[in-house]
Amino acid sequence: MLQRLFRSTDCVDTRLRRTGQERGCIMGPGTLWRFVGDWYTGRLEPGYTRRDPASAPASFAEVGLHGAFWGLPG
Repeated sequence: MLQRLFRSTDCVDTRLRRTGQERGCIMGPGTLWRFVGDWYTGRLEPGYTRRDPASAPASFAEVGLHGAFWGLPG
C-alpha cells in the first residue's frame, strides 16, 4: 500500500490527471489518526502479536472507513 499526503482533493485530482493513476482511499487526518491509533496499538511492546487479517474489516469500519477499497460495503 502506498500512502501520499495532499493538501486538498483538488491536489489529488491534479496528480491523478497527471499520472493516470486511479483514485484510492482519501481520508482526513482525524480518520487517519483513529485508524493508526487503533491498528498499531501495542506494536512496540514486547510480545506484540500481529492482528489477524480477518479482524481488519471490523477495525476499518470502527474508525469510519467504508467502501470497496477497504473490502467493506459503501
